[in-house]
Amino acid sequence: MGRCHSMTDTTSSTTRYRRHIQTQTTITPRDLLPNQLRQAYIDTNNDLLRLRQETTHEHNSETFGNSMQQKHHDSIRLVGQNIGCLGVRSFGNQKQDHGKEWLISNSVDICCWQELGISLHMLNHQDRIQERLRDYRWSKLRISASNNKHESIDKLQFGGTLTMAFNSTASRVHASGADERGLGRWTWLLFEGNNSYRTRVISAYVPCKTPLHRDATVYQQQARVLTSLGISTCPRTLMIQELTDDIQRWQQNGENIVLFIDCNENLNKNGPVQRALTTDKCQLIDPVRHKFKNYVAPPTYQRNNSFPIDSVFVSRRLRHITKGGWLRFGEGIGDHRAIFIDIPSHILLGEDKFIIPPPQVRRLKCEDPRIVQKFNDLLESQYKQHHVLQRIEQLNRTFHIPLLPHEINELEKLDNISTFAVKYSDKRCRKLHMGQVPFSDTTKRAGSVINLWKLVIRKKLRCNVSSKLIKNLASQLGIKKPMDVPFDECKQRRNEAYKEYNKIKKDAKVHCRKMQDKIADEYVAQGHEIKASIVKSMKLKEE
Repeated sequence: MGRCHSMTDTTSSTTRYRRHIQTQTTITPRDLLPNQLRQAYIDTNNDLLRLRQETTHEHNSETFGNSMQQKHHDSIRLVGQNIGCLGVRSFGNQKQDHGKEWLISNSVDICCWQELGISLHMLNHQDRIQERLRDYRWSKLRISASNNKHESIDKLQFGGTLTMAFNSTASRVHASGADERGLGRWTWLLFEGNNSYRTRVISAYVPCKTPLHRDATVYQQQARVLTSLGISTCPRTLMIQELTDDIQRWQQNGENIVLFIDCNENLNKNGPVQRALTTDKCQLIDPVRHKFKNYVAPPTYQRNNSFPIDSVFVSRRLRHITKGGWLRFGEGIGDHRAIFIDIPSHILLGEDKFIIPPPQVRRLKCEDPRIVQKFNDLLESQYKQHHVLQRIEQLNRTFHIPLLPHEINELEKLDNISTFAVKYSDKRCRKLHMGQVPFSDTTKRAGSVINLWKLVIRKKLRCNVSSKLIKNLASQLGIKKPMDVPFDECKQRRNEAYKEYNKIKKDAKVHCRKMQDKIADEYVAQGHEIKASIVKSMKLKEE
């Protein structure tokens, strides 16, 4: 964010910072930003997006390099951009929706965003970045996102990075990760092809050096955390040192590197950040500026008319890109230029890795009426909890054609609630038992008795065990007040439970057949099929 300052490691600034935090030990959201500016980020960023689109016409912002045209079918398209905060709210977020549309319409395979602007660890389940960026037009989505996890002041938190892959490219992800210090300085996805051919794609953000009184900035966030750890090194210096150390280690392991980074320094000069990435230590190359080296690189930040601060760096093996460019301002969703490169698939990812996907186990079994009934009960309870039917009826009575923005927003919420409810019910309607012992209600109960007494013993030893869990399990088994049983007697009952389980285990197949007969009787009682065909069908599936 903003103009870059020189990278200097000054202990005196850290000393001044320590004096500063002594006078302000507790930082509140109001201390970070004025209410009006903070609310603009928290709402949806709609006003900020509109303002940036209007100011786009005031700039001479021609594309540097290739324009983003139709992608070759055998190329992988990678895009990076500093988006200047995505917006905290997940519903009705115009910037977020525009970002997904832009990625899909331009056939982007891998995307790297800097300055996500969200305190991810403070979000509710339904607001998680994986949920809010999901779209039915992507068959598969893999995301690695990170932010400063050491502070929980506000859901709005400047900084943070994200790396994501879509569709068939996402299926090639071997691993994901982020800055090990938990500061959100960089994230990565590791792609693997045939014969262990690996490429690591990284999204990184180098903070601007800012004054002590600007508590919300990424630099001051990192300074607070590092000071608490007894580290006096400048956050910029430490980040580049640790990032280049990691890149060097990954390259020594035979990996290719693609790094989208906001350097926050003048890239027309050989500054400390660019020098650390392109010299002997990492030996990375900027493929776009390498391809168009006869042209002067324009500024990449909309409020900086002087020099570029964003770029992409790749390993020498990947430098021969088919297309690449710094797009004009207004493309994407940030006030920085979006940067893209197209690399042939066999160069970036190697040959296709032949993998046979294993079949997915389904918990909901429609031929078992007990499981179907439990699924329906769970689904109905979720609908009642969120008043889904009443909200649908209300919307049905009052909707307009075309739909108004608040009606579209309500439909989106109902759809997300319904999706979550189905997943919730499916996960809890049946437990998966994949051991070597044939499953039955009898063996399950014997195992639960062992589990109960083990939990009671751990609780008496002052381990972290839920009292409610013990109470519910005891109620299901019909055992009264297990916590009142003396400790030595608990051990004795646990040993007796093990003996009983081993005894039942010997006849596990018999108990399994009895359970199948019971299920078949319940199914026949509903007037579906004859008992023999049902039992035969269940036995064939188990074999």
